[in-house]
Amino acid sequence: LKTVPFDPIRLFDTRYAGESVHLGFAGHRRPGRYAARLLATYLMHCRKLSRSGFAGLENTAIAAETMDTWLRKRHLLRLKSLLAPYYVGWGYGYLEHVGALYVFKLLDFYLRALVRERLLPNRGCSMGYIPEGYQRLWEIIAESCDLQLDVTIDSVRRTDAVAIETGARQRRFDALILACPLDNALGFLDAGPTEHRLFSKIKTIDFYTITAEAEGLPPDALVFVNTYLTPAKTGHMVSWYRRWPDSGIIVFYIIGGAGMSQDRLAATLQQDLIKGGASLRRVHGCDHWRYFPHVATADLANGFYSELEAMQGMDRTWYAGELLSFPTVEHVVAYSRHLVERHF
Repeated sequence: LKTVPFDPIRLFDTRYAGESVHLGFAGHRRPGRYAARLLATYLMHCRKLSRSGFAGLENTAIAAETMDTWLRKRHLLRLKSLLAPYYVGWGYGYLEHVGALYVFKLLDFYLRALVRERLLPNRGCSMGYIPEGYQRLWEIIAESCDLQLDVTIDSVRRTDAVAIETGARQRRFDALILACPLDNALGFLDAGPTEHRLFSKIKTIDFYTITAEAEGLPPDALVFVNTYLTPAKTGHMVSWYRRWPDSGIIVFYIIGGAGMSQDRLAATLQQDLIKGGASLRRVHGCDHWRYFPHVATADLANGFYSELEAMQGMDRTWYAGELLSFPTVEHVVAYSRHLVERHF
């Protein structure tokens, strides 16, 4: 499989119909000393941020506050317009709602990718996408695995072994690795009190993708929509992606909210496109994702991740996935590798 870089990532404002601008730290309202103060905080924690998971970070100031509060207390609100596209545009929630720790975790990913691209151009590639799609990637990876697909798990019981019941069949294993949403696992797992308590704290973002034909938008592959990156604009598109550049079909990304129907989201998207000088021709589909498993800042500061990590291996069970790392493929893969190295 090959990768194609997002070159460049663009920013779109519906007030300036039909135009997009290059998105980058340099030249974005000249953040100057404000960005320097942000980077100084990052450098204080960069070694821990680069590690798999969140170990050692829960007792820091970036774990105890939302990103908006963290910026506000340090008189750095000018940086919100710089950070929001890189964070909110990917669907990770609004800066007013999510812990600063999560934002810094993604910032570490960006900065290290930038360093590799600029200083080590022959090692790895810049951030990009897979033209064949991630489905094809997972199919290739899975070719050597013994997969049991389309199976309903009725129960998992952990005693002297791990017993998994699926219909009339029971299979026994030496170990269980949960890489599914952990709150979903409560529906079949013989969870203990600590698992119930921790998993019930997990939050997700109501993230939607609307795949549609549209005309009149800039031709760029990946665009963040600057107009709608605050909680007051819930239900509006935060980005779009031309998955098939030779067609007029575009994937629009929307952070939704409670009670928002797909018809309402499609109608709002149509209005947003009209404001941006474009038009919606045909909607092909709308998908809802329980995206970005995370916990509230209070739970971060109270040691959620330390407590969850301390449970690794108990009852023959290990935990993996986005919750324990961060929802990028690179973060999840790195955490999985580290988990295997530590315990297997």
